[in-house]
Amino acid sequence: MYYSLISRFRGALVGSYLGETFDFHEYETCQSAKHYELISLGIVNLIESNLFEIEDWVSYQQKIWYDLDSTEGLPLRLVSTFLPTVLFFHDNPIKLRHVLLSAAAKCDYSSIIQDGILAITYIISQSLRMKLCVEKIITETIDFIGQTSTDLPQSLSQISNLVDSNASLEQAVMKLSNYDPSTQIVAIAFYCFLSTLEDFQLSILRSSINSPLNGLSAIVGALSGSQNSVLSIPSKWLSKQLEVKSAIISEITDCSKMLELADILMTIWSGAGNSMLYSRKTNYSLHILTSVGTMHYR
Repeated sequence: MYYSLISRFRGALVGSYLGETFDFHEYETCQSAKHYELISLGIVNLIESNLFEIEDWVSYQQKIWYDLDSTEGLPLRLVSTFLPTVLFFHDNPIKLRHVLLSAAAKCDYSSIIQDGILAITYIISQSLRMKLCVEKIITETIDFIGQTSTDLPQSLSQISNLVDSNASLEQAVMKLSNYDPSTQIVAIAFYCFLSTLEDFQLSILRSSINSPLNGLSAIVGALSGSQNSVLSIPSKWLSKQLEVKSAIISEITDCSKMLELADILMTIWSGAGNSMLYSRKTNYSLHILTSVGTMHYR
């Protein structure tokens, strides 16, 4: 189905945020300040400079991730690292790959984190460009990763077979149980997305039951949100997140801020807006992180 690019931008950001912060079975909001903070800072960085400042990004990473080891923080690292960047460079895969590899090298990421970022980034860029072909996407993704010492390409090849054979989620998890947790997270995210390609709600609900793979839904939310747009997100999930947090202070939720960030980033990417309007001189970074405003949904 055709969705506008801005709707896909919004879907990727809100989908990933809901995937990390929402209990889909109880419809309750959880806390995930790191997720929102790093995505926000990354988008601010892109808005202010109109390009990707690797040194600033490394600084953001060090401030926020100092207390998480590589396994525990993998889902959030993957989502928050690639999402602002893939939205901004989605139409130029060669540039996108170069930027992400440079950032991964500066941040001294492990090989599996680097490969995971490349894999998920490629899927999202194809969705945003409306060029995702289920029959070819695994092979294309492996080619995008390139030569590597990790076992992620092998696990993705297994996912392709599992999807083709209509394997159940339980079968997919069991098949991938011999891989290390980091590889499992990326591979299961691919399975949840590709096996229910056009159903955001089902993709998220399936990923959310895999409690051992903490944070998996954040990746699936970004994948499915970019493919199916914000319009595919159930209204009851959005309405719960968009409720006013306090009866005393009317504070817009972080979910609303994600929508605002998507609109601003789209404006700058398209050349329809002047990035100088959001420069440090206007202190827009602080405004984005604390603003209260009215959103218009399309």
